[in-house]
Amino acid sequence: MEITSNTECQCQLTIEDFQRAIEEEGTFVNIISAGGAMLLYNVAKKHAKVRCIEQILVENVMVREIVTTTAETALATAAELMVQNRISGLPVISENLHLIGVLTETDLLKCVGIPNLHDSQTVWERLESLFLHKSYLQGFQGIVREHMTTPAIIVEMGSTLEHAVDMMKKRHVRRLMVVDSDGKIQGVICRSDIIRVFLDQIRQLTD
Repeated sequence: MEITSNTECQCQLTIEDFQRAIEEEGTFVNIISAGGAMLLYNVAKKHAKVRCIEQILVENVMVREIVTTTAETALATAAELMVQNRISGLPVISENLHLIGVLTETDLLKCVGIPNLHDSQTVWERLESLFLHKSYLQGFQGIVREHMTTPAIIVEMGSTLEHAVDMMKKRHVRRLMVVDSDGKIQGVICRSDIIRVFLDQIRQLTD
C-alpha cells in the first residue's frame, strides 16, 4: 500500500527517540566512538519513523470502496454477499448512510452453528461449505437487523493509526468502521492494512 505524500513525516529526531534507542541498545553502548554514535543515531531514527507512522491518519490507509448492506436485507442475501466478496465484517447502514451496525462472520456462524470441519479450514472455507449444503443454508433465516452486532466499533476520520491500533487492542477486533462527524460511513480499516503500512515504511529504513 502506497501512502500519499500528505502523510509523509519529516521524522525529526527527539530526545525521546534517543532515550528509546539507549534503552534498546543498553546503557553501555559506546557512544563516544564514531561507530557507537552512528549506531545510536540509526536506532533513534527507527523509533522516530515508527512514531511518525503512528501519526498517519486513518483516512489515508482505510479502504474506501466498501460493500454494505441494510438492516432489512435478508440474512441469506447478506451472507452470500460476504462470501462472494470475502468480507469478514459487513457494514449495515441506514437510508441516509449512517452506520447502525455490522454483520460479522461470527454472527453468521451463530445462526447455524460451526460445522464439524477440519481445523485447517479458514472461515471462508467454512462459510462456502455452508452454501454447498442446503440444510445449513436454511439456517440463515430472518433479516440482518435480527443478527447484526450493534453498535459497530468505529473510529472517526482524522484519527491516527496509533488511536486505531489502541481501539483494536481494547475492543479485541480486527477491523474498525471509519465514520465522519455525522456518523456516516466513509471506509473500513483492518489490522492487516495497518500492518502493511508499518512493514512498507519500516522496510524503507533498510533500503
